[in-house]
Amino acid sequence: MRLTAELILSARAHINPLRERELDLRGYKIPVLENLGATKDGFDCLDLSDNEIKMLENFPRLKRLRMLLLHNNKVHRIQDNLADSIPNLSVLLLTNNSIANLTDVDALRCFDHLDTLSLVGNPVARKSYYREYVIHTLPNLRVLDFKKVRPVEREEAVRLFNSLAGKKIVEGSVEESTHSSDDTAPASPPAAPAGRPSLAQLKSAIAQASSLEEVNRLEAQIKALSPPRNHQSPPPAHTAPPPARTTSPRKPVAASHVTSPRKTELAAADSVQHEVVVSPKALVKPEQIPLPPIPSPKRSPQKTAVDVPSDDMEVDEAPRAAVQTPVKSPASSRAKRASTPASSMKVTELRDELKRRGLPIKGNKAELVARLESATADE
Repeated sequence: MRLTAELILSARAHINPLRERELDLRGYKIPVLENLGATKDGFDCLDLSDNEIKMLENFPRLKRLRMLLLHNNKVHRIQDNLADSIPNLSVLLLTNNSIANLTDVDALRCFDHLDTLSLVGNPVARKSYYREYVIHTLPNLRVLDFKKVRPVEREEAVRLFNSLAGKKIVEGSVEESTHSSDDTAPASPPAAPAGRPSLAQLKSAIAQASSLEEVNRLEAQIKALSPPRNHQSPPPAHTAPPPARTTSPRKPVAASHVTSPRKTELAAADSVQHEVVVSPKALVKPEQIPLPPIPSPKRSPQKTAVDVPSDDMEVDEAPRAAVQTPVKSPASSRAKRASTPASSMKVTELRDELKRRGLPIKGNKAELVARLESATADE
């Protein structure tokens, strides 16, 4: 069954126990991932278990997606640049799939937030040093196959795969992956490969040829490939004559040097003219340079002269006494309050007046003003 937009829109969407929005696409026998743009990046988790998916690829840009459940599928390959489409993926569960080689896990290196991975039931989980290789390849991993990754395992993995033995293990897994890819690829005809074949392919085709015509045709192709290599060898014979040519044009160079004194005389005359023009400017500049420092010493003594006359103590004490004299008495403030209208007084002033008169002070400003005005009218 194809994964169409109608199927995605009609599938069950719910909130899982992790309080995340999840789309349930289990058991539809989906062979290929497609049309996932219909989700409109509105889900945190996609459950694609119990299908027939073979390639983990063809995802649109889904920034919100952080969990993929792909149990009981046929996944044997993961897209290399899958992190560009799902950058925030942190949980990937591939239980009971078909991932066979250690190097197939390298495609998950691009996920910076991947911390939980399950490859239980895959052929790769039965290989030696499987857990160490995955821990070394994915340093941010915290849980592998539902078991927490311990610091001791990280140290052992780093120590193993930084040694020669670890490098040999990686090389062996690379060779296994290439052999498996060759086995799955369709067999191509040995004779006349498409495009421009290499010499090794042509030689192997000659060994498998069944007639003289095929041998002659393949030998002609080998000769067609060989001429460009033969044309590169003769250049050393052509490189010998250039030294004789280089010696002859060097002689007229001396004549050009003979005429150089005339040019130098013209250049000297031009330089004299330029010096005459520049010299008056140079004379004006030294006269302008000493002028700026003259005002600076004049300003500094003026400031000190203002500060010097501090000997007259009586002059300093008189203004201080004058500043301290104005002191307001409570009687004057009360008189001012009595003279001012109640509506222009502040709330604190109104409450003080009412308290002084023995009247209640609770209420807003309008009530206080009315209470004070009625009291003043009675007086």
